[in-house]
Amino acid sequence: MPLPPALVRTTAPGRPLQWIDPTPKAADKNGHAWMFSVDEPLTGPAYCVLCCEDHGSIDSFAPCYEAARLAAYNAERTAWIAANRVNPEDIR
Repeated sequence: MPLPPALVRTTAPGRPLQWIDPTPKAADKNGHAWMFSVDEPLTGPAYCVLCCEDHGSIDSFAPCYEAARLAAYNAERTAWIAANRVNPEDIR
């Protein structure tokens, strides 16, 4: 079940704050955990956050060679979100 969006601080130029989906990443049947492209977020999943394989590549149909890292990736991401989370009420 998806979690509500979280407002976080970023280091992106011109974008000090950004809403993100804090829901832990899930793997597909091949162990890939897909992420959307920042440049083209509406085109669908772009790459695996674990092995960086391109979603359109024939290699994406092979098992992810970094699938064992999913739990560690989610733990690191959760910690980063907690450290960078901003209460929207505080910026008004």
